[in-house]
Amino acid sequence: MRFVLSCFLLALLLTSFANATDTRVISLGGPVPYIYDEINVFGNPGLLSNFSKRVVLELGSHTSGFMALPTTSGVTSTQNGYAFLPLMGDKFYIGVAGLRHMDDFDNIELPADLEAPDNSVDLLFSGLLGDLGIGLGIHRASNFEKNEQTSPQLTTTKKTSATGITVGAAMNTDEEPIFDAALNVTMNSFKDETKSSTTTSRESEGGTSISLYARSFLSLGESKLVPALEFWTFSYKDISKNDGTTTTNSENSQMEFRVGTGLMLNVLGGFIMPGARIVYAKSKTETPDQTEEQTALVLPELYLGIEVPVKDYLSIRCGYRRAFGRFNTKVTPEGGGEIKTSQDWASAGMEPELISLGVGLRLFDGKVTIDASIEENTFIDGTYILSGIEGPLFGKVSIGINY
Repeated sequence: MRFVLSCFLLALLLTSFANATDTRVISLGGPVPYIYDEINVFGNPGLLSNFSKRVVLELGSHTSGFMALPTTSGVTSTQNGYAFLPLMGDKFYIGVAGLRHMDDFDNIELPADLEAPDNSVDLLFSGLLGDLGIGLGIHRASNFEKNEQTSPQLTTTKKTSATGITVGAAMNTDEEPIFDAALNVTMNSFKDETKSSTTTSRESEGGTSISLYARSFLSLGESKLVPALEFWTFSYKDISKNDGTTTTNSENSQMEFRVGTGLMLNVLGGFIMPGARIVYAKSKTETPDQTEEQTALVLPELYLGIEVPVKDYLSIRCGYRRAFGRFNTKVTPEGGGEIKTSQDWASAGMEPELISLGVGLRLFDGKVTIDASIEENTFIDGTYILSGIEGPLFGKVSIGINY
């Protein structure tokens, strides 16, 4: 129950379609769809041509809480890197990323002795047809362990995997999009199997998630209005098998819809971006004992991101998000009757607000960039100096090279 609720609430804030966060985006209070950044290519490879000839290494950590994955606790180290390269002149592009996702899985409650997929690899391909960029992204992450013994004969196999395909398109003007959209399909699976004189297993059936998004960048003089729409749906069965006999442990389905608008105001050589969006989500879990249904309405989620250069080589960033919403749960036991609860955001176990800080450096005429986020959680819980959590000053640091 607690795991399902945590995953459900976490999905309301962490943009499923972006696949990951970047140091700069985190510093600006993201991930939110209004920020145009190189990290967008993982959600839409059609944007790849706008960020070619770039290599990035990210070092950092996720603290438990708002920005953490449901299975993490304390401080977990994360390192990843990616590169965007042009091919055949300026018409075709390729991108590659390694270790970009940690505990990469959709909202599946795994058996206790299974680990979520890790060691992820992303491949991105893109081509230009005039001003239209069309792209394909492939993502793969897995975890596999097999043990065999001869006396007595026993073989155990534990495996999880996530394989995703993304197709996207972006209409560009002067290397900036005026409209972009993408569709992602990800297949998730797990299996915990034991073979001896009999064969038993616990595994998933189904496990496909589908997500799509669309956004536009509408010029308003020196400013830009950024409306965005996102949709995500996911379902799977948790089943057990014993020598051909199949038992259903649970049937799970989730859906989420988001719509919002950001306004980028160009000021002082940087920008101020207020934004607001509405989020609606629902989930359903059916077991032999009961049916549990959850619905959530965030109305609204407010956002503010600020990036201002203080020197030619130095920018400061900050971000703020605040969610107002309610979560309703209905539990229907198999024998009849209903149990209903209603909670606000904080009572449901999630932090209602996020404050983030960061800095950015541009060195050697912009050929080298260094971004750092000071924290990834609420101001007290996430800042190492104030919270007392043992760890580095900066929660995440990225180093980029343009060539």
